[in-house]
Amino acid sequence: EAHVRKWVHEIIIGLNLCPFAEKSARGSYQHKLQDGTMQTLNMMDISVTHRKDPEDILHCVMVEMLIREQFPGTTLVVCPECHPSDFDAFLDLVAILDEKEIPQSGLEGKIQIA
Repeated sequence: EAHVRKWVHEIIIGLNLCPFAEKSARGSYQHKLQDGTMQTLNMMDISVTHRKDPEDILHCVMVEMLIREQFPGTTLVVCPECHPSDFDAFLDLVAILDEKEIPQSGLEGKIQIA
């Protein structure tokens, strides 16, 4: 996770590849818990999964999307073992999320896969 956070700061923010990344990476907000206490949540979270099976990865991403529906911000789902040498296969998995899973979950227009 630390490597990804460093990469975001040095490459994505440092080279200004995404105009929204800096605000998300540096931001946080307060959320009131059921017991009345306040919790600080990061605007950007990083979830690393070492799963290889596409169904496991889809499940991981869907869980993160449901969390973000309730707690807005950005989540980077990092899956280094997911087709590391076959980018087209990785893009096929992203297409399943974008074209099937998001519309079926009711999150279309609320969640963006980038």
